[in-house]
Amino acid sequence: HGLTVVGVDDDEVQTCGARRRSDRLLREYARGEAKHGETPQSHRSGRLLHVNRRVSAADAFDDLVDAADPDALGDSDDNKLGGSSQGWLLCGLHTCGDLAVATIQHFLESDARALVLVGCCYNRLTEVGDGGPRPVWATPASDTAIPEPTSNSSDSPTEPRFGYPLSKWLRARDPPVRLGFTARTLACQATSRWSLAAPSKSTATVKGDATPRKPTSVFARHHYRALLQLLLVQRGLVAHARAFSARASPEQDVIVGRLPAAASAAGFVEYARAALPRLGVDCVPDSEGGGPGVGTRGGGGRAIVPELALAELEAAYAPREREVAAVWTLRAIAGAAIESLILADRAAHVAEHGFDVELFPLFDQAISPRNMVLVVTR
Repeated sequence: HGLTVVGVDDDEVQTCGARRRSDRLLREYARGEAKHGETPQSHRSGRLLHVNRRVSAADAFDDLVDAADPDALGDSDDNKLGGSSQGWLLCGLHTCGDLAVATIQHFLESDARALVLVGCCYNRLTEVGDGGPRPVWATPASDTAIPEPTSNSSDSPTEPRFGYPLSKWLRARDPPVRLGFTARTLACQATSRWSLAAPSKSTATVKGDATPRKPTSVFARHHYRALLQLLLVQRGLVAHARAFSARASPEQDVIVGRLPAAASAAGFVEYARAALPRLGVDCVPDSEGGGPGVGTRGGGGRAIVPELALAELEAAYAPREREVAAVWTLRAIAGAAIESLILADRAAHVAEHGFDVELFPLFDQAISPRNMVLVVTR
């Protein structure tokens, strides 16, 4: 379509991969044109350029343009991205946490004609008054920190701010509408995918028990995570696990992180074997793990747990998996309402600055659960 696109990513690996894909697609497109007797790029003047850098609300659009190989954009104003005769659109696809807010701020302070924004990772949003992480803004040239805001009381479109709440509409509520980390995490749930999750056909057995395990339900990993927490509590290892979990905070408790799908396919024992080492706990043969309820310390400051204890815990609490599924379902259903509140706050914030705003589903939610797009035009 003859458009010039600047793709910005903070991850160098992702940027390099995008460059390779772009080069491959351009070569394939050129071969297709040559096959049909066309001069390569004869009817196109646009370019796809990649920039590897971290973006904050303190950046100006010109900073990103200058980093995007200015020579490739040409010398004339007509060919310069962002030039006075060029209209441009700012697009953020699945912008994580406060990056969505930074993208909105970029739009408000720029002369872009439109904004297209799909957010994600609401759990990573900063929030006024929740005691969690504070906004981090830095100028790209010097990395000098801009003074942190204490609230979102300013209406300046360019002032750094917390990721939630943004709008006057929500900031004026008394008492304030606070979410917290747990609620923001619920907003990330993908209930639309539950029906697509096929049960595991695994019949793996636990060491010492030849009984095949039943197929893993869609809620099994939540049940196993609850069992893992119970194990840590019973053995007095919560503080130990939190110390080994680098990303943990008092509010977030113990963070295991994402495990391979196979970890929950063969029962709780295999799940625990995959998860516990991340928390400084090793599974050992039954004779080395101490008695019930004891988290015996191993070498290097690590704790140990006998493997038999894992199987016993799984058997004792197997009937309660349905309870975990019921509770998780009720919590997850609330996630859609929380996500709607966050998105409505963003839409209201932009509308309060005098722009036309639309908010509607763009993707099939089963394919992309974060499917709501914010479209703003001048």
